[in-house]
Amino acid sequence: MSHCGSRKRKWQGPSDIDATPLLGGALRRDGSVCELGIVIDRTYYKEIANSNWAVAVSNVAHHVAMADAVFRATDMDLDGIPDNIGFKINAEITVYASADADDYKFSNRSLDFHDLLMRVYNYNYDKFCLAVVFFYRDFGQPLQFCL
Repeated sequence: MSHCGSRKRKWQGPSDIDATPLLGGALRRDGSVCELGIVIDRTYYKEIANSNWAVAVSNVAHHVAMADAVFRATDMDLDGIPDNIGFKINAEITVYASADADDYKFSNRSLDFHDLLMRVYNYNYDKFCLAVVFFYRDFGQPLQFCL
């Protein structure tokens, strides 16, 4: 199987995200699940996952599971009960193994943070609650966020 271009493959994870072990304590039964759109950039694929699809997806699944545990155990509305708001990985994860894919917009390694973010914004994530893109980029300076 070739590792060239953009590949979208099914992730065979847990079918019931609520069965995931949490940090403990009482949780709301009516919690929400945010379905994530996941993109793994070629830089992450190459540098972090050593060009191994299974390693890339496993690392991402681990990060999502950690965020899921934290958010599910967080009391967002400050009523004393964790709100059980979690994350779920969609069945489709986009992995860019190289810059050769027709829809790949991140080939310029000199993009600053804002330009890279604008290119992420240009993809269609309408069917997701939230999109998460995994990169391995050095922006040369600490990132500053202005809200």
